[in-house]
Amino acid sequence: HDDTGWLETVDQYYIEQVQWILSTSTQALLDNPERKFTYVEMAFFERWWEEIDNETKAGVLKVIANEQLQLNLAGWCMNDEGATMYSDDINQMTVGALFAKHSLNTRPLVGWHVDPFGASAVTPSLWADIGFNAFGVNRLTTGLRMLEKQIKVWNLCGAVRRVSVGHVTCGFTS
Repeated sequence: HDDTGWLETVDQYYIEQVQWILSTSTQALLDNPERKFTYVEMAFFERWWEEIDNETKAGVLKVIANEQLQLNLAGWCMNDEGATMYSDDINQMTVGALFAKHSLNTRPLVGWHVDPFGASAVTPSLWADIGFNAFGVNRLTTGLRMLEKQIKVWNLCGAVRRVSVGHVTCGFTS
């Protein structure tokens, strides 16, 4: 996960780190078909895509087709949950997904939120509607961890229902 503009500007982060991550990871995938790599933020990926040559683009499409490179979430960025507007979440997900579809001929199947800065009942609902088959998450609150242990499994592939335990409300699917 590469934050788009957290501790450094988007340009600094891209130039100093992200372009190298994408270039070296792609070459490593091409060198060894057993390797796998997952990437999330399309803001950086699209910038890199526009800068690389056609031979590298063909290699990227090859590792995507071989399922070596998986785009999880594929939003423009990984949105925070604590203070974002529903419409902003939809817009940034749409921009990233359209790039993935039109330029890379793929769509994300896994929702990914390893750095959410808050928790929202909106995100699981939105992601269930998007059609993700799985959901990777990190930084669960104590309340969510307790709820997860009570329910035993999180399944975000079907219709969302609301579950409340005390002050914690989460979206789950049945």
